[in-house]
Amino acid sequence: QNITVQDTTAPVFEFVAEDVTIECDQDIPAASSMAFDNCGEVTVDVSEVTIDGECVNNYTIERTYVAIDECGNASEPVVQIITVQDTTAPELFSVASDLTIECTEAIPAGSAMAMDNCGDAEVIITDQIELGECEQEYTIIRTYVAVDLCGNESEPATQIINVVDTTAPVLEGTPAANLVIDCEAEVPAAADVTANDACEGEVEVSFNEELIGELPPAGSSAFCNATTPLPYEDGLDCTNNQPWSVVLFNILGVTERYNTINASWTEFPDGSAVLTGLVASNNNPNEMWEIYAEFENGLPWEEWSTQAFPTSFKDDCDLDGGEHFDWTYYIMSAGATLTGQGDLEGSVLTLAHAPANKFFGYQVGEGANNVNENYGGGGWFTYAGTYKGESVSGGAGDFAFEHDCCPQYQIERTWCAVDCAGNESCFTQIISFEDLSQSGSAPTPNINVDNAEGSKGDFNLVSIAPNPANAATRIEFYANTNNTVTVEVFDMNGRVVAQVYQGDVFAGETYRHVVNTAQLQSGVYTVRIQSLNHADFRRLIVTK
Repeated sequence: QNITVQDTTAPVFEFVAEDVTIECDQDIPAASSMAFDNCGEVTVDVSEVTIDGECVNNYTIERTYVAIDECGNASEPVVQIITVQDTTAPELFSVASDLTIECTEAIPAGSAMAMDNCGDAEVIITDQIELGECEQEYTIIRTYVAVDLCGNESEPATQIINVVDTTAPVLEGTPAANLVIDCEAEVPAAADVTANDACEGEVEVSFNEELIGELPPAGSSAFCNATTPLPYEDGLDCTNNQPWSVVLFNILGVTERYNTINASWTEFPDGSAVLTGLVASNNNPNEMWEIYAEFENGLPWEEWSTQAFPTSFKDDCDLDGGEHFDWTYYIMSAGATLTGQGDLEGSVLTLAHAPANKFFGYQVGEGANNVNENYGGGGWFTYAGTYKGESVSGGAGDFAFEHDCCPQYQIERTWCAVDCAGNESCFTQIISFEDLSQSGSAPTPNINVDNAEGSKGDFNLVSIAPNPANAATRIEFYANTNNTVTVEVFDMNGRVVAQVYQGDVFAGETYRHVVNTAQLQSGVYTVRIQSLNHADFRRLIVTK
């Protein structure tokens, strides 16, 4: 009997590892299975096939299990699917911090690092710009995202970059900060200042000019600070008196001299002028006069000397060296006043031009004040009114001022440039005025009007003494040439009140003539000595 024993039955799997999905950073699980055969031992044959996915870290492993018994019977294959995937996003680190930079600085490059669990990761940087009110000021919102090989993205990180403009424009072509020019010099034109901004380029420059200080009246052509004329080194003026700017002769029997507290002389293009100010008595500083006097018909010498009526100039101290040709001659207008202040409150004097025949004008120029050689003005006047409660009339007086016509103000010029961000640069120039032509010397040594010497034409008027006079005075002159001379005394109205001498004189001789002043009223008179080619004038004061 042949008994054939055969094994035709394939083994059977009792267990095969299930399908599994794992992350790319996990270990691939080992093959795992169990098989049973009805006749003996079983061998499990395992084979694998890797199927690539959409990215390097995404793939599938098809693991096939086949059980084979000792007779070679093979089971049906069983497939285990192992899915490997990358679902974990990379991580960002070392992301650049927020910062603020000037518009002149370069925008920094983005800076960040990324790490992924399964390989390399790329940092993607995107910039979004938010514009400000100015072109050069804006904000960059910089976003960082890390992307791995399978496209997984990290949470975004944001860096804020503020681009600002805090630098002011730079002014170019600015002039000297402080400029001193001569009183009569023409004010230079304003400099053409430009501005450049590092971020904005050329910036518009604004300009402003302001006058600071005591401004001249509108429409005036000259505005001068009027002061008491400087004395000579001995402290006296050329008439041997204490310094004064206003004198009132024989007012209630006394000659009063006054010093300037403050005063101004203003000229206008139409030939008019105004003298205003406050003076105080040399004897009592509480006795003050407020001056208001208008003048008209200001003429240069070439016109003043050719008027239809006789005219000349005053030179009480023999100071003129030909400067009178450059003087301006005015007539005091009606309505001029001295108004009492302080202890003189209630006193008011009305002034009138003297002499009334306008032989002399109120003269303005170098040495025109008749007290020293400095630039100034002066002239005679008559007065009438109330003084210390008493009525006065027929009185005479004199003005004598130095004029400082240098502008009493400064010019402040300011240039400013403002960029769009509001940064501002400004530059200020101060222009001031000084008399740059001054030599700085004091007035020449004192000259006594009663002892003036030196040749001035056909004769020299040596002295009038006494002066002031009461009953009589003596006029002494010296003849430089053979000539015919007339000596006369005029009152303030221009009338001849005394014919002292008329006749021939001979060179080298001294002539003395007595004037009977007892017949004259108290007041101020003019002594005129005239030859064929020359005339000289002196003031004579008569007091009773």
